[in-house]
Amino acid sequence: MPFLVATAVRHIASNVLPYRTQLIEQNQKITEDEKELLQIGIIIGFDMVYNAVVRLGNIKIADEGAQILWQVLCYTNKNNIKDIKKMVIEEFESAEKAALHANDKYSATLIAMYKKHGLSGEQKLPSYPEELIEKLM
Repeated sequence: MPFLVATAVRHIASNVLPYRTQLIEQNQKITEDEKELLQIGIIIGFDMVYNAVVRLGNIKIADEGAQILWQVLCYTNKNNIKDIKKMVIEEFESAEKAALHANDKYSATLIAMYKKHGLSGEQKLPSYPEELIEKLM
């Protein structure tokens, strides 16, 4: 997958996920259709990360997929959607294991960074560690 395609996929996925808003907690209960969209977002994000790490060796594409996972984690963490939150955490862990198995410490660091940041409650994109900035340029 070319990087520009990965970027387009991330933008499209981000636009269709049911965020309403990430900045405030929602009093409305999430619908089953919205849960399904979040699950699809998890699948897309994980597949992008996994294939980027295992098959392509491309951290830039892994970054695009990890951002989708991060968005889902932020939303589910903020709005206490436990079942979907558990799913996305498991996919982060699987992706990190795949990166370590592929001896890609930079992608493993990237994935762990997004997971940690998503669980922190912070709503803006994380700042990359110095070691990743060069790899992502």
